[in-house]
Amino acid sequence: MDERPQLPPQVVAALAQDNLGPKTLALVYSFTFLALISVALRFFSRIKLTKIVGWEDYFIGISMVRFLGDAKKIHRSLKRAPGL
Repeated sequence: MDERPQLPPQVVAALAQDNLGPKTLALVYSFTFLALISVALRFFSRIKLTKIVGWEDYFIGISMVRFLGDAKKIHRSLKRAPGL
């Protein structure tokens, strides 16, 4: 009835140990930190040094908030299904 091939126990054990969750989280945290620092420095330079904040700065701020939300979703999904 079930014509799918069955994996040998050695392959199943090897797949169980192959977990990309921690590496993915490390990448997400690293890029989130770099993006947050970059946006903060941009806003600092625009507000303090030039005293001119343009419409593109607001879009960058909105994009950063959305990026933080996406990072949170990735974090939650990897904590629920760590095997990836």
